[in-house]
Amino acid sequence: MIKKEKKFFLVPILMTVVVIFLSLANLSQLEVDLVFDFSDKLKHILAYMVLTFLYGWAFIKSRFYSMKKLLLIVLLLFVLGTSIEFLQGMMRNGRQFEYLDMLANTVGIGLGMCITIFMNKLNYKHG
Repeated sequence: MIKKEKKFFLVPILMTVVVIFLSLANLSQLEVDLVFDFSDKLKHILAYMVLTFLYGWAFIKSRFYSMKKLLLIVLLLFVLGTSIEFLQGMMRNGRQFEYLDMLANTVGIGLGMCITIFMNKLNYKHG
């Protein structure tokens, strides 16, 4: 990859670090204790939708976009989200493993993939 195109990947990489930190940090003092926190699931959907789109857009802007690369992004983000959930279950920091979080992550990845495909079609038509 040419050095100039690498700059497009800085934002998605930084966002990944933020998501990992927020997912593993003990934020129990900031959270309201509810049986099912719907807004928590929306945060998962939003975070993984944005991550997927940011990586997809970086590939589009760097002219290295392909469906194979988008599917690789999807797979890697799915593995990341699933791994984080298992780590939360093993760590003693107030965080816990939840299948619904994994589902929300997957929904977010799917939405991000759809947005990326749509934006690539727009970019291709106008770019």
